[in-house]
Amino acid sequence: MLPKPLRELCQYLVQALDEDGFLEQEDIDAVCALGVPQEMVQQAVAALQALEPAGIAARDLPECLLLQLQRRPENTALAQRIAAAICRFWERSGGALWRKSWASPSRRCSRRRR
Repeated sequence: MLPKPLRELCQYLVQALDEDGFLEQEDIDAVCALGVPQEMVQQAVAALQALEPAGIAARDLPECLLLQLQRRPENTALAQRIAAAICRFWERSGGALWRKSWASPSRRCSRRRR
């Protein structure tokens, strides 16, 4: 069980998740601005990311993919290298690919699964 302050921070961050389960960096920054130690925030994010489904509380699509790959039991070295390349592209593009290409299909897919 998590210590009470960390558990309460996790509960706060869960409420900050968007409808797709992503955790915006702005929400993390806001918690830090309130004086919560960075290490505690990192522990809370890691605790959330350890929950199901894999990829929950990711800050962006590349991190979501990496979190999912890290949970796979088989060797995913090649897939992780590909995901790392996607991350580098993501950083250079400023996330434009996600905003233009992935946001609405992601929402449509999640609606279909329900």
